[in-house]
Amino acid sequence: MANLELKENRIDLLPFVVVLLIAAHVIAFVNNLPPGIACLLGDEIGEVAKVALLILHEKMLGKKSEWAPYISRLPLRKDMHSSVFWSDEELDMIRQSALYEETLKQKKQIG
Repeated sequence: MANLELKENRIDLLPFVVVLLIAAHVIAFVNNLPPGIACLLGDEIGEVAKVALLILHEKMLGKKSEWAPYISRLPLRKDMHSSVFWSDEELDMIRQSALYEETLKQKKQIG
């Protein structure tokens, strides 16, 4: 275990140690959107929106999707506590904070 150091009951990896290799064909790329979806998108669509579309597409495939085991473990909206899901009234309560501006920025990215 020359590439690992045990410190105070935790293992630290040394720099440049390969921990995991993943074959490129199993990675979900935003450029791998199905042609029927990709042709509808303009250049102004951001990466976050493309990932969301890819996840929605795979979710619609259900058990036929090779990503089904992973997608089934994604949190439900009701279980997420991000301010991007807050109502306008809730956002008004934090209008004077930096979180307000960051939330608006993220909401704009999501579309």
